[in-house]
Amino acid sequence: MKLEENQNFSVAVITYKEALDSFANNDDIKALINKSKKSKMCRAEVYPGSLCISFCIPDKTNIIHKFPFLSIINHDRVLFIDDSGKVGYCIKNMQKNKVLNEDCLGRFIYDFLETLVEPELRYLDGFSDRISKMENAVVSGVFEQFDHKMIAVRKEILASYRYYSQLIDIGQELQENENGFFSEKDIHYFKHFTDRARQFHEETKTLREYTLQLREVYQTQFDMRQNKVMKVLTVVTTIFSPLTIIVGWYGMNFSNMPELTWEYGYLLVILLSILTTGFCIWILRQNKFL
Repeated sequence: MKLEENQNFSVAVITYKEALDSFANNDDIKALINKSKKSKMCRAEVYPGSLCISFCIPDKTNIIHKFPFLSIINHDRVLFIDDSGKVGYCIKNMQKNKVLNEDCLGRFIYDFLETLVEPELRYLDGFSDRISKMENAVVSGVFEQFDHKMIAVRKEILASYRYYSQLIDIGQELQENENGFFSEKDIHYFKHFTDRARQFHEETKTLREYTLQLREVYQTQFDMRQNKVMKVLTVVTTIFSPLTIIVGWYGMNFSNMPELTWEYGYLLVILLSILTTGFCIWILRQNKFL
């Protein structure tokens, strides 16, 4: 399907099946198309007379799912091979935002790449908000499923980190302009895109460090919570240890123990237990354990 045609270049989008049928007699292109469909990363490859860029866009709602598509760039043509609809969506946004107004191959590619990554800034801002909410929950003492949430967050950050790193490589490959398709002005555009991808890359590094700090906050809060529990157990143990000694002592039931036959022996043990407990509590209060 032809989407755009200028006096200097044309743009078309076809499916993988249509591409395999069109290039049935070209084994090299067929191999490239099949490799692109199964690819798990973005990369640019230079061939004599063409530049092939394989894209693999992570799904923001499910990092396991990706949108692969391939672009084959010649000096006067851009061919997209896509089954996901991602390319059509980007070009419609370009038409909507009226960025398809320059009769220049390099500018079209730059605008396409910019449209492709345009949602990333909002995504990273939303991601930062998610981590902030997790931090507030941890500080408030809410630890429910923290480990599972943190693992999911770190996986998502890692996927974005790799994606932006691959976009940087694509931008640098475009800047090298090995086939001479682009002008100096186009190369300046690609440098701007590379800088933008690098900015996203640095932002994910910051978010990655943020998660490490959040993990430390969680561990600190968890340790404090455990310390409180241990403090309570220590206080209870300290108070009742003397009573355990009294129980053990008077539970021996030797026949020559005078308290066993004394009329007030039972009351004496009760009074001794109360005094011992009160004394232990007073000692703990004096040392600010209570």
